Amino acid sequence: MQGSENHNHIGQYTSCTTMASFEELASGRADPFRHSERGRVLLPASVYVCRGDGDVHGCGDVSGSVAVDAVDAVDATGDRAAQMMSAMSAGPPQRKTLPLLLSMLDNLIYCLLDAETSRQMSDMYADALERLQGVLRKMRRFGPVRCSRLEAHAFGSTVCGMHILRSDLDVCIDGHIDSAPQNSWQGYEDGLPPGSRLSEVVRFSRQKFLHELADLLIREGDADEQTLERIIHARVPVFNYVDRMTGVKCDIIVGGQTFRFKATVLKILTDIDWRFAALTRLVKLFAAHHGLVDASMGMLNSYSLKLMVLFHLQCRPVPVLPRLSLPAGPRWDARWRPIRNDLGEGFEHDPECRRRMHAYVAELRRHLASPEQQAARGKNGETLAELFVSFIRFLKDLTELERMVGDGALFQKLKVDVWTGSFTYASEQDSNRAYHIYIKDPFEEKPDNAARSLSLAGEHAIHEACDGVCRRLDEIGDEVAYESVLKIFDAAFGTEATVATDERCKAFVGRAFKPESIIQTMRASAAEDCLL
Repeated sequence: MQGSENHNHIGQYTSCTTMASFEELASGRADPFRHSERGRVLLPASVYVCRGDGDVHGCGDVSGSVAVDAVDAVDATGDRAAQMMSAMSAGPPQRKTLPLLLSMLDNLIYCLLDAETSRQMSDMYADALERLQGVLRKMRRFGPVRCSRLEAHAFGSTVCGMHILRSDLDVCIDGHIDSAPQNSWQGYEDGLPPGSRLSEVVRFSRQKFLHELADLLIREGDADEQTLERIIHARVPVFNYVDRMTGVKCDIIVGGQTFRFKATVLKILTDIDWRFAALTRLVKLFAAHHGLVDASMGMLNSYSLKLMVLFHLQCRPVPVLPRLSLPAGPRWDARWRPIRNDLGEGFEHDPECRRRMHAYVAELRRHLASPEQQAARGKNGETLAELFVSFIRFLKDLTELERMVGDGALFQKLKVDVWTGSFTYASEQDSNRAYHIYIKDPFEEKPDNAARSLSLAGEHAIHEACDGVCRRLDEIGDEVAYESVLKIFDAAFGTEATVATDERCKAFVGRAFKPESIIQTMRASAAEDCLL
C-alpha cells in the first residue's frame, strides 16, 4: 500500500490511511485509499462494511485497519475521534520477545483448558438429562392437555463443545399432544391437527406445562424447591433447577427447534477448526471471572459471546472460519435467513421455516466440503494465545469506541454480523434504537440483537476487564519473565485459576505434554444431541 506506514503488533490493529465515510464505503463510491481529515472509527483488518440491503462491499485486503467516518454516527465527534483512533492504533513497537511471551502464555492456556475439560462432567450432563427423561415418562397431562412421548434434548454450549465446568445444561422439551381444548392451540379455530406437538401450544399452555414439570421434579426428589427458579414470564418461558444427584444446573424450555438448529450450525464450525471451541471456552472463563455473562444483570449472554468469537475468527487477516452466508445464488444472498421469525408466535413450526433450517444445514455441509473451502483451511497458523490476546484487544477497542461516541449511537449504525463476516451498515428501519453493542443474530430474518441485554454499566465492565489485560501485556519489556506472564494470566482469569494452572503447568515439566490430547478430549466431551 503506497504512502502508508505499517506497524505490526501482536493482538493490535495496524494503522493505515484507509479513510472513507460509512455511506461511501457502503455504496462502493469510496476510494479505499483516500485520506480524510474527519473523525474516524477503526475497524479490524480485512473486514468488510455491508450496507443495509445486504450487498457486501470489500474495502480491500489491506495490511491494516479500515478507518471509517464516525461523524455520521454522532455529531461533533470530529478531532476527538481522530485523536482517540490515533492513540488506539499506535501501541508499543514490535518486540523480539513476543514469541517467547506467547509460547509461555500458550502453555498456561492449554493447562487451563485441560483442567476445564472433563469427561466426567460430560457424563454428569448425560446422567442429568437421563434423569429428566425419566421424570418426563411419568408426565401424561398438564391441566386439561393430554400429552405423550415427551423428549428432552440438549442444546447450547454442551452440544457445541464450548462448555466449561460451571456451564449450565440447556434442555428443550417437546412431545406429542393427544388431546387439548381449543384455546390451548396456536390456531385453535381450526381444531387440533394430527401430529400436533407440545411446542405448538399457546404461550399460557407452555407456561402451565413448565409449572407442572417443575412441581413433578420436586415431588420426585430430583429438584429442591428452595433452589428451583421459575422465570415463566420471560421472553422465552424457562425454569432452572439443580439436579440433586449430579449437581448440574439445568435450564428447561419448551420447543426450541431454532435453538437446536443454531447449536447444530455452531457444532459444524467447531468440527472445521477446533480453535473456535477452545477460544470460546477461554473467553467464557475470562467473562465468568469478571462477571460479564449474566443477561439478567445487564451483561452479555453466552450466545452473544459465541457470535463475537466467531466474528473475530472470520475477520483475522487470514480468516480461521468462513462467513455463514453461502455462495451467491437466488437463495443464498445476504438478505436471506433460514429462520422466518417474522411470522409471529409459533414461527418455528411453520413448514417453510423448518424446510429452510434443514436446507441451510445441508447446503452448509456441502459448501464446507467443497475443494475451495478445504484448501482454505489451515492457512491461519495463529496460536490460541495470539487469538485470545487479539480478541481481548478487539473487544477493548470496540467498547472504547462506543464510550467515545456515547449513548449507543455507534451501534445505531454498525452491526456485528457473522452472516456476512463483516460490520453491517444499518438500514434506516432498524437503526432507530440505541444499543451498547449490536450483535446481529445471523439466522433470523427479522433483525434481532443477540446482545440487547447489555447495559451501560455492563459495557464499562467489559472495557475495564479487557483494559486490565491489555495494560499487563503492554508492561512487558525487552525481557520476558515467567512471573510477568502469570500477571497477564491473573488479570484475565483470576488468582485462583492462575495458581492452579501454574501448578498444573509445572507438573508437565519433563513430561510429554501434548496439546493434541486436550483437543481430542474437548471434542469427545461435546454432546451429539443435535437437530440435524
